[in-house]
Amino acid sequence: MQPIARTPASALKCAACGWQNFSGSTLCFNCQQALPVAQAVSVPIHAAPGAVPEHGAELDAQPQVPTAGVTDMMARVGATWLDAMQMVCSAALVLTIGLSRIGGDRAGVSLLTLLGALAFALLLPGVMDAWGGGSFGKRIAGLRMVTRNGARPGLFRSLLRHSVKFGMNLAVPVVFHLVERMVLRGHHLHEMLSGTRVVWRHATDRPTLMWWVVGSTLLPLVLLSIGMQTLTGQSGAAQTSAIRKAWAASLPLKTAAAEHLMAEGKFPTREALPIVAGQHVESIDAHTGRLVVMLDQGPSVGSLLVFWPERSTQDATRILRWRCATERMDAELAPAICKDVQPK
Repeated sequence: MQPIARTPASALKCAACGWQNFSGSTLCFNCQQALPVAQAVSVPIHAAPGAVPEHGAELDAQPQVPTAGVTDMMARVGATWLDAMQMVCSAALVLTIGLSRIGGDRAGVSLLTLLGALAFALLLPGVMDAWGGGSFGKRIAGLRMVTRNGARPGLFRSLLRHSVKFGMNLAVPVVFHLVERMVLRGHHLHEMLSGTRVVWRHATDRPTLMWWVVGSTLLPLVLLSIGMQTLTGQSGAAQTSAIRKAWAASLPLKTAAAEHLMAEGKFPTREALPIVAGQHVESIDAHTGRLVVMLDQGPSVGSLLVFWPERSTQDATRILRWRCATERMDAELAPAICKDVQPK
């Protein structure tokens, strides 16, 4: 009877974190601590299956693959719920602020910007797994995500894993989980596709809870706010330019009104004024000459240009210049040529 050397199973369990490592490992896959050197135990080669050696060591004929126990599964479920709650809260805040700004007078947020900020809020746990050392839920649960060789995953792996995990479970929540357990036998599709796995984190490598709450919740809002301000500035510049062009295009109206005043001693009716593309005359006062023009196109559609004449004191039929103001729009966006104060 010839003895063979077997490695005790207890030697594969890390004393620091309790992780069950592969046979022959010298460093713990989870915490990278050195594993104790295993001592060989002589076991008869013709020993019956299930036989126990004299020193009490168990047979280890096959390499032991680390499997998730009850504690691991509960931690993963808790981390998933925390990540889901963070995604819901961030998305709700983004939608609330974004939709309120879209419906305002200064609609500076396009639908594309709102969707981009919403997508970032939903993908934030994946981004934090790649660049922040772990998502909000994993940090709280004491977990971290690594590649198969124990390295930190890149952004593509993290986003792929996050998208497949939440996308498939949201699309078919119960069916997908059951199929995954029956077909993959305990493995997860999002981990197989991305080449990642979840392990325990070092106990000392955990930032404060407040930092992660602030970072994961406010970061999408900060980016949305920056996008709002940028687009608001662009929208405001477009409205200012449109008002300036409308002011120049209204010259035939003011010229016709001035000529009628000199010829008839009073201002013409609205029907007597010429037609100008992109705008129409709302009203004109026959005595004061107050001319109201509405814009029919462009970013300032619906806005009003209000003109009134400044007459010569010697000749009331002679107009020195036309004053201009705006209505139905933000006065701050009006160009300098249309910021006069209307007379009472």
